Amino acid sequence: MLSAAERQRGVSLIEVLVAVVILAVGLLGLAALLGNAMQSNQHAQGRTQAVFLASDMMERLRANRNNIEDYAPLPFMDNPADCNTSWAPDNSTSVAANDIGEWQNSLRCLLPDGNGRVTLNDDLVTITVRWVEVDELSDDGGAGQPTETVTLVSEL
Repeated sequence: MLSAAERQRGVSLIEVLVAVVILAVGLLGLAALLGNAMQSNQHAQGRTQAVFLASDMMERLRANRNNIEDYAPLPFMDNPADCNTSWAPDNSTSVAANDIGEWQNSLRCLLPDGNGRVTLNDDLVTITVRWVEVDELSDDGGAGQPTETVTLVSEL
């Protein structure tokens, strides 16, 4: 007959192995949760930037209400250029032209594949901002079709 010590041989090793497996599964779950939280944060940042940019253009329209026809219709850019970090207003053009140029450059700088449109219907102004979420860009670094949109409508 086996003694108590002989029957316990290897049991503590199995207990340690089970504990390590449980710990590993827990850590993998924690890593997945952290990745999901970071992705959600990135999406929220994009939406916040889009709302900020739409509000920015609306305030520019309110500030230059007498020349509002110079802002609209402003269609989506066909081929948005890259961000121009050295963009500066042109003193030889109108306030509206400078506002549009600065706004379009901000769209390109702050949002991935950012684009915007302004439409005017009597006193009703509609500003639409669209962009591609970072995780939805193609593998080669080129942007796909815009997938996120923020629309701001206001009466001036």
